[in-house]
Amino acid sequence: MSEQHVAIELRDLDCHQLLSGLDVLIEQWKATANYLRTGEVDSEVCIRESHSEHEATSIAESYIAIRDDIRHQIKRQTG
Repeated sequence: MSEQHVAIELRDLDCHQLLSGLDVLIEQWKATANYLRTGEVDSEVCIRESHSEHEATSIAESYIAIRDDIRHQIKRQTG
């Protein structure tokens, strides 16, 4: 299956809300990986269900790539 790209138009405010949501997910998945690695938990961060530290780290990295791609596209469009 080939990779497809989708163009989505959102208001600037909505894009930043989306980025904020991704930042929260990234924080949670990083905290999950840390918990699975060390057993330590930050009481202020939600720990996600994950089979392994590797899986949690991979999910966090995926969200980071998405967030960074969106930020790059916003910057390219707005200068």
